[in-house]
Amino acid sequence: MPTSLTELFSPACHLCPRRCGAARDEGARGVCGANDTLRVARAALHMWEEPPISGEAGSGTIFFSGCSLKCIYCQNHEISTGNFGLEISPERLVEIMLELQDQGANNINLVTATHYAHLLPAVIAAARARGLVIPIVYNTSGYERASAVAALGDLVDVWLTDFKYANAGFLTSLGIFNIKQANNIEVYKGSTYLQQDGEQEYQGIELSVNGKLADKWNFMGGLMYLDATQNKTQNGTNDGKTVNGAAKWNAVAVLEYNPDEKFSIVGRAMYTGKADIYNEQLQTPSYMTYDLGVNYKTAFNKTPVTLTAMCYNLTDKNYWTAYGNNLILSSPRTLMLSATFDI
Repeated sequence: MPTSLTELFSPACHLCPRRCGAARDEGARGVCGANDTLRVARAALHMWEEPPISGEAGSGTIFFSGCSLKCIYCQNHEISTGNFGLEISPERLVEIMLELQDQGANNINLVTATHYAHLLPAVIAAARARGLVIPIVYNTSGYERASAVAALGDLVDVWLTDFKYANAGFLTSLGIFNIKQANNIEVYKGSTYLQQDGEQEYQGIELSVNGKLADKWNFMGGLMYLDATQNKTQNGTNDGKTVNGAAKWNAVAVLEYNPDEKFSIVGRAMYTGKADIYNEQLQTPSYMTYDLGVNYKTAFNKTPVTLTAMCYNLTDKNYWTAYGNNLILSSPRTLMLSATFDI
């Protein structure tokens, strides 16, 4: 039985459980829709993964075109089945990873990459050689072959698996994760610096729902429980204690009203639970914030553009956000205007 990803790809592709046997290395397309050419739909910082994944700066997501699972309710169907994306070389993929790191990405998040898994060992090795130091996240539907997962070995730092179910116009997604990373503490010896002290383990579950409530009304919501603990700390001093700044409960609800194809009104409520800091000596209170905005679609010189006006922290609430042992004072009510061009 083949064990390397190259053997699973060629001469007949058996990378995914479908084992369609397509001669992709000769230009044939597999069930996933891919041939021998690497195709990427989007690469950008993404703030809406699980908090340990997105962090403060965002996750460096790379969305690969095509998919072997082909859910009929896919929220990214333009990417998974619509062949949307640009053909790039493996060398360009290396550059994208490094560019995302330069933008401050918390990690490199490979979204639906299984049908290109045979390219990943060389790409990740080249990126590491050129200075990539952030973790690799493998964002997958879970439709994987054990041999392909085993072949990826230590290249992947975090496996992020989602389960989805659609019924009566609603898409439900359930994510289960377990993440381990180095635990840093602040040490003061004339100046403040970080010192590694054991590890942080994040494990939790996230439920999200989105769909149509009624004609012209859409709803999106999510609820996450996070158990974040410190392990292997020096002399076991903080073993089992909560990771500083990690709230156990987070929730979001978004309601959108579309009176017509051009205009929409969006309201959002976000809840962040209590968080321990200074190794459970202090605790920040929970808080709820509200945002309200409008979008209008038009065109400038035949170029589609969406104009957005968004009011963040609508009620001008004062609260503290914990980030590690640091406390960040909330931003006041803020109005932001933006334009997005579809070029």
